[in-house]
Amino acid sequence: MSLNSSSSSSSNHHHLQQQQQQKQQQRQNQQPSSLLEYLPDVVLLQISSHLDFDTKINFMHSNKHVESIVSRTFRKYTHIQISDEPFDSYLKCEARILPNGEYVPEDRLQFESSKIEKVFEHCLNLRSVLLAVKLSGTKGPLLPQQPPPSCTLFGR
Repeated sequence: MSLNSSSSSSSNHHHLQQQQQQKQQQRQNQQPSSLLEYLPDVVLLQISSHLDFDTKINFMHSNKHVESIVSRTFRKYTHIQISDEPFDSYLKCEARILPNGEYVPEDRLQFESSKIEKVFEHCLNLRSVLLAVKLSGTKGPLLPQQPPPSCTLFGR
């Protein structure tokens, strides 16, 4: 009888150790994987406001928490200009007054035209699209008999 109680006690002890290990592992899984997860949302938004488009996308990919906060910043952009000039493509949000009366000025975020797919992936509230194409090699207005120069923006 003492043999059975001894093996039962050993089995219970082993079971308790397994439970403790599982709880410890669960706690480790719940702990933030990055120091960024400890930062308040307002700090992440402030950091994001100083980043260019590519860096903002990379920052979002650093972890899920940052992505959930920073991805919201793209909602404010309602206008886009896509240009074949290197630094002339941008997202724009109009100046507005918040419900608390605070004035928010117009904001622009430049991006490379080659990143257009990423832009459309993240900017879901766009209301207007402007294509700005420079016509090189022309002197004055195009006449109907002249074919327009080809656009290099989309690989042609």
